[in-house]
Amino acid sequence: FTLAMGMTSTIPDMDPTKPASCDPKKIVQNIIDSRSTFVAGSPAIWEKVGNYCVEHSIKLPSVKQVVMFGAPVRAEIHELFKKVLVGGDTYTPYGATECLPVSLISGSEVLNGKSQKSLKGFGTCIGRAVPRTSIKIIPTSDIPESQIHELPRGSIGEILVSGDQVTPAYFEMPEETRKAKIQIGETIWHRMGDMGHLDEENNLWFLGRKSHRVEISPELTLYPLEVEAIFNQHPEVKRTALVKVMDQGTATPVIVIERKDACTKMADTFLSDLQKLRLKTSSSELIHQFYLHPGFPVDVRHNIKIDRLKLTAWAQEKGIHV
Repeated sequence: FTLAMGMTSTIPDMDPTKPASCDPKKIVQNIIDSRSTFVAGSPAIWEKVGNYCVEHSIKLPSVKQVVMFGAPVRAEIHELFKKVLVGGDTYTPYGATECLPVSLISGSEVLNGKSQKSLKGFGTCIGRAVPRTSIKIIPTSDIPESQIHELPRGSIGEILVSGDQVTPAYFEMPEETRKAKIQIGETIWHRMGDMGHLDEENNLWFLGRKSHRVEISPELTLYPLEVEAIFNQHPEVKRTALVKVMDQGTATPVIVIERKDACTKMADTFLSDLQKLRLKTSSSELIHQFYLHPGFPVDVRHNIKIDRLKLTAWAQEKGIHV
């Protein structure tokens, strides 16, 4: 991608199909040797690199931009690089194969108040629209649309995007095109398949994939990032995933937890901590079931996106325990 844009590029010493398995020592040496100013890749890479640099008191003075993409980036990773970069910053662009980029935010902006809102269930802030790009929030629907009904600021809905970078169609896939594209006049809008809301400063907040929402009733829906952020605050938790378990035709929201120590035995003290955390917001308060998983399945490309379909099937097998 960088080569196509004419950037002088260094290919790192790693298996690009397994970013989470990279050797951070080699990546750091690559950056130092080539005096890289712009580095980009999966958050799975940069978490390892950031931890390695902090543990060995290494600074990266040449780097001006650390770009992370592929999944929502936790505030802790931005904080890591505050200790590593001398005159640079972290950046998290948002987009999709069909529409890239859509918005952009720096680590400094995230840490300046927005990460605190994430801890209260607002979602992950992914910044303002890039130039010549428009973002709207529309009512959630799983059927093709032909019109735009824009929701007011602060309302949660499906993210819709228009701009020069929006692809007009899927090649020889008219049905998929009909599902994902809305044409109003000469403008083509792309349905991102993601849930979110816009704040008063035109910042876009991401709440998760539309297909990952948990509809408890027609009036009540839970979104992954608004709930997971509450339980991710526990110091022993590596990450969590909101999934639904069907019980006699009713969708029950549950939280699957991957602990930092990979322990799968639910200690009474840990469960007690989770019960206290769930009372922090009206959404997290609806969670009554917690499952411990030894290690989350992730996507093969970035090694960071949680495979929620596999986790849902896993949780369904465990069933509901009252």
